[in-house]
Amino acid sequence: MKIDYNGFIEFVKGLKGQTIYTIAKEKPFTVDVISNGLIYTPFSTMKPRTHIKNFIERVLERFETTESFKPADYHDISVNASYNLALLKMYLDKNI
Repeated sequence: MKIDYNGFIEFVKGLKGQTIYTIAKEKPFTVDVISNGLIYTPFSTMKPRTHIKNFIERVLERFETTESFKPADYHDISVNASYNLALLKMYLDKNI
């Protein structure tokens, strides 16, 4: 399954200001789109975490082959994968 990065980002833009939850641990966070990626803000720390385009694309590419929503399957790519995967699940649920 090929995931379009630009389509994914456009979808995420519509989530600004919403509370979103990670899949595995149901941790709340918000997301904002920036020019070179995304900024996640976990409620637990309220410290923004930047996830740049290169890493987002790598997570999407790995998902295309594994179809795994387990953050541990992406630990070598990014510590922010749990946020990315929550958004990806929402995106796929809406677009499939």
